[in-house]
Amino acid sequence: MPDPFAEKRPIYMLQHHPSQLSLKEKALNLGGSTHKRYPITRTKVEGYPGAGMGRIVRLDKPVPLTAIIDRIGLGLGNPKGFPIAVPQGKSAGEMMIGSIGICAGSGGSLFAEMEKNGEDVDLYFTGEMSHHEALAAIEKGKCVICLFHSNTERGFLHGVLKAQLEAQVKKEWEKVRSEERAKDGISEQLMEALSDDHFDVAVSEVDRDPFGIMISKSEV
Repeated sequence: MPDPFAEKRPIYMLQHHPSQLSLKEKALNLGGSTHKRYPITRTKVEGYPGAGMGRIVRLDKPVPLTAIIDRIGLGLGNPKGFPIAVPQGKSAGEMMIGSIGICAGSGGSLFAEMEKNGEDVDLYFTGEMSHHEALAAIEKGKCVICLFHSNTERGFLHGVLKAQLEAQVKKEWEKVRSEERAKDGISEQLMEALSDDHFDVAVSEVDRDPFGIMISKSEV
């Protein structure tokens, strides 16, 4: 039987956020806004004095929430949309942001810990939060931006971690090559392998967040 609503129904397509290689890391920087930042939960990692989970960013001067949204959209390659929550009775255009809590992935529990430690912020920026976590946040006058879990991690993988791994692997491989060459009785095959200083660190272009956004083709 023909679908009586077929002609009236809009046609939708599933769109995922762009892959990490199309991310514009510079657009996600705070630019000329003077600020201070520090971990939500500090951890001790040798050689990394600022290590820790999440970040709290405090701006010297508040900026419009819409300006932050524009910068996020630009950094993500202008996706068609992402979830945002603002206090009831307010619009995104009214909100000014002077402090931000940031957590890649799922930030609800880390933000709760942050509050228990007496840290208050205007905006939660994360990949995902539960309905009740977001509701509690806007009831306290906060805003929430969620980009989906994996989308908040990819920029770091390509823009930061890849270069760090390349530097560390190069260092370790040079150490191994030096130690092995100093040994007696090395075979020609092993010597040939040790003479090769090439390696690759690849970031997947196939992996993506399971969630995308269904948008009307008329909006594409």
